[in-house]
Amino acid sequence: MSWAARLWQDLQPAPGRLGITLRIVLATLVALLLMMVLQLPSAALGLYLIFLISRESPAVGLKGGLMSLLSLALAVAGSLAVVIVSDNDPAIRLLSVAIAAYLAGSLMAASTIGPLASIWGFIYCTVIAFWERPAPADTIVKSSLYLIATVSLAFVCTTCVEYVFAFRHAADRLDDAINMRFRMVERVYAMFAQGAGDANVSDAVTQLNRMAAIGQRPMLELYAQALSRGHSEREHRVSRGSIAFLAQLLDNAAAFASANSGGVNDAAVRARCAEIARLCRERPRIRPTEQLRAPAKPGLLDRVEEAMQLVLEAPDASASDHTAEILPTEETPLIIPGAFFAKDTVFYALKITLCVMICYVFYFAVGWPGISTSVTTVFITALGTSGAIKQKLFNRFIGSAIGGALAIGATVFLFPYMDSITSLVILVASVALLAAWWACGRQFGYAGLQIAFAFYLVAFEGQSAPRDLSPHGGGDAADAGEHSARRVPAAADFRQPSGTAAEAATGGRAARAAGKSIRRTAHPERQRAL
Repeated sequence: MSWAARLWQDLQPAPGRLGITLRIVLATLVALLLMMVLQLPSAALGLYLIFLISRESPAVGLKGGLMSLLSLALAVAGSLAVVIVSDNDPAIRLLSVAIAAYLAGSLMAASTIGPLASIWGFIYCTVIAFWERPAPADTIVKSSLYLIATVSLAFVCTTCVEYVFAFRHAADRLDDAINMRFRMVERVYAMFAQGAGDANVSDAVTQLNRMAAIGQRPMLELYAQALSRGHSEREHRVSRGSIAFLAQLLDNAAAFASANSGGVNDAAVRARCAEIARLCRERPRIRPTEQLRAPAKPGLLDRVEEAMQLVLEAPDASASDHTAEILPTEETPLIIPGAFFAKDTVFYALKITLCVMICYVFYFAVGWPGISTSVTTVFITALGTSGAIKQKLFNRFIGSAIGGALAIGATVFLFPYMDSITSLVILVASVALLAAWWACGRQFGYAGLQIAFAFYLVAFEGQSAPRDLSPHGGGDAADAGEHSARRVPAAADFRQPSGTAAEAATGGRAARAAGKSIRRTAHPERQRAL
């Protein structure tokens, strides 16, 4: 299958994809409006966090978001502590970047919180880099603290949207997930039994393959949530073993269906497919009375029948013997025993440190802060195997190119003509819709995240915190809010007061000051003489 065909297949609708996409868009718009009203900087990072929070359930998203906020707070606190203790010594700051990169790399390889370690690492490098720029210490400290406020606001908006629109009991959602998988297998094998047309069978087989690719992890997470909330196995009548066997059934069923996507012509095979469809449909009321045959060299359909019998005979809630729960429990140690100082971990952490230091020193040496995201790339794409790293790098490149192109196009062709907050909301909602739908894909989903991140970075370039919040500060805060609501020439101008708005608010005082400034500029010789 070609790259374009795989991308097109990855963008096809899937169960729950539309709901997740719409919730991401809604959370993005709510967070954007609040950020503009409160004039919070670092909007790009806050809006990007909305895409990273898990949508498996509101409880899982809440837990993951709190852990991410904790990592962010520790990174900001660590950077401020280094600056205070070292009296803002440049050599100590550079050394601290290497130490942070090594520590983050070690935790990524030797702990069960690898994603949180990568977040802590790149946030620390981002915040400590603020001190490399010529700016007052008070401004840098406020920027660091505003970063926590912005991300916290995005987290609160996302959590509220998830609890309002996606909250359901884990046991009910687990039953729905199991029933959906049985219905998918029943649909495909009923088509095989009836000799449906090639086009209909091909579409159904594609959907079955996507369902099988999801695996058993979402069902296991729902199962663990149901147990943690007091639901016993007797209430939702499933076990870990039955979930594992169901995932095996989908894998085997998808394999046979893919090999026969054009349909089945043999009458005996059709009869067996009809029986499999019947078992999927009547599973709550029957149990097989005899063992299915096990030939010496089982084919794909034989494996489907064997997996079906394992599912139907798996221990359920009525069984008192739970020895069949062959999967490990969810409780795992924070640090894998003996792994932190292992040779492979040290080597991996040193590679991360070297890459981070090269990127960090290079973008400051050439004076190009725009490529500071290279440090983020090191931490994010370093998760996983070499093949996964290459795949992430490819997806990051594609997503960054698309998102950057959209942001540049919007800056050149749209921002000069945008005169209200409504136009900005429509633009951001459109990009968030595209990125969120893309991010729900299995193979190219990471590119969707990068589309959003690249667009936000470019569109909100130069956004800063309000410089004067006093009630007698010349009306700057009120002017900025009025400007945000009336004129949006560029996303970076959200905090710049409008001359027209200021004149209306102060009764012409800003206009008179501007006139004096113009007259002074028009007569430089007179200015020097005075």
